[in-house]
Amino acid sequence: MSKEDLQSEQDNFMQLLKKKVTKKLLKRELEQKIVDFLKSSNLCVLATSKDDLPRATPIEYHSQGTVLYMAGEPGTKIRNIQTNPDD
Repeated sequence: MSKEDLQSEQDNFMQLLKKKVTKKLLKRELEQKIVDFLKSSNLCVLATSKDDLPRATPIEYHSQGTVLYMAGEPGTKIRNIQTNPDD
């Protein structure tokens, strides 16, 4: 992903956070919005921690509905997940 694409994704995310909630959505409407959002990109930030030290790693994902699939090289993020599977 290019720097410009990443900046565009960040801008879109910030705009989404600033939107005011004007109505309560039904569960199926909310789920569809989440699915649409997940389809709009394939990059997220995976946040893990160990010994109260946070780590945020950009990672690509594939979504099927509201399920995310991620693959990563062995390293700190994988060890952190193995150490703290419920966090």
